[in-house]
Amino acid sequence: MLGPGQPRPPASGLSRSAVAGDRVFRARRARLVYLAFRLNYRTARQSETIRLADDTFTVERVSVRGERRNWAFSARLGQGDF
Repeated sequence: MLGPGQPRPPASGLSRSAVAGDRVFRARRARLVYLAFRLNYRTARQSETIRLADDTFTVERVSVRGERRNWAFSARLGQGDF
């Protein structure tokens, strides 16, 4: 029985320190989820485009920072009658 001025325990039956520990755990978990979304969004910004024109094969890669790299290759490989 509780006397006057004594705090009631949480309804879940957990002690105050357990409830505080649960809050810390939830805050850390929320922060990890946030960081995971940020990383995923960052890596989603990179792309690669492949083009095949009449006689040129071109690859363009855009990094996360927006840096572009291009490679061009001749598409004339083994042309002839079969």
